[in-house]
Amino acid sequence: MHSLKRRLARLNGPATGSEGRLRCELHMHSTFSDGSAEPRRLVERAAALGLAVIAITDHDTACGARLAARPARDLGLELIPAIEFTARWDVCRRPGWTGDVDVLGYFVDLDDPAFQVAEALAMSDITGRVADCCASLSAAGYALTLDDLYARNPHYAGMRYMREVLVQKGYVPSEAEAGRLVHEHWQRVRPCGITLEQQIAAIHRAGGVAILAHPGYIRCDGEQLQPRHVAQLVALGLDGLEVYHRSHDEAARAHHLALAGQFGLLVSGGSDEHGWSPDLALMGTEPVTRAMVEALRARHRARCREGTRS
Repeated sequence: MHSLKRRLARLNGPATGSEGRLRCELHMHSTFSDGSAEPRRLVERAAALGLAVIAITDHDTACGARLAARPARDLGLELIPAIEFTARWDVCRRPGWTGDVDVLGYFVDLDDPAFQVAEALAMSDITGRVADCCASLSAAGYALTLDDLYARNPHYAGMRYMREVLVQKGYVPSEAEAGRLVHEHWQRVRPCGITLEQQIAAIHRAGGVAILAHPGYIRCDGEQLQPRHVAQLVALGLDGLEVYHRSHDEAARAHHLALAGQFGLLVSGGSDEHGWSPDLALMGTEPVTRAMVEALRARHRARCREGTRS
């Protein structure tokens, strides 16, 4: 326990002084995926909160990050170019779960043609699966189309908008019930067409750093990630774990921090702010520090220096 606390202290930086004051937010979503706030709004709120470094990590697109670059620069914020790719990891596929996991890419070259191809493929894949889910729901008597979802958000058709439209059309009384219904039909949709290994490789080719998002959500063999699972992730090229996520309690943080230490993985975190509350109350609430950001940056620079990007 004492060694765990020491590792936490090293990763978080001093509790006081300049390092402790440099707060960072590395996981949030804009209207270019399933967030409620425009990219500029996220940047303005981050500046008002006194954050030093931020990343907009939209699902399967970096359009929000691209649009946020100028306002972030104007407000004196560092904006890390980033994305959150959907991927399939067959190790965690099981009845009731398609094997979907999310991998965050930081310090990716958003202008890299190969990265843009990977981005387009990821968006096409998730959109196709959403269309299939709409078809499944429609066949069951819940008429739903991609156009219905794009009417809610012209940039992105995702599960959030399926839930909202099901309630809007009066098919179900609540988003909770809509969520249950969407989950049921999502299990009938084909798995993600892009593997975790492929998405990690796409991030690396763009000079980026690949971090497994909210690993506490993942269950393999009916249990949370264990060393044997993390060894497989390391073999795929994974760079780190998102230890600090709002869904992780202290036990989950300690568990994943210990795994990161055991395998020499980087540690990251973020609130996963989606703007459910208009004041963006979650932003900046996770203990993500400059030290963590600099470790990510160092891995990115080493990857580019070595010319690996693969």
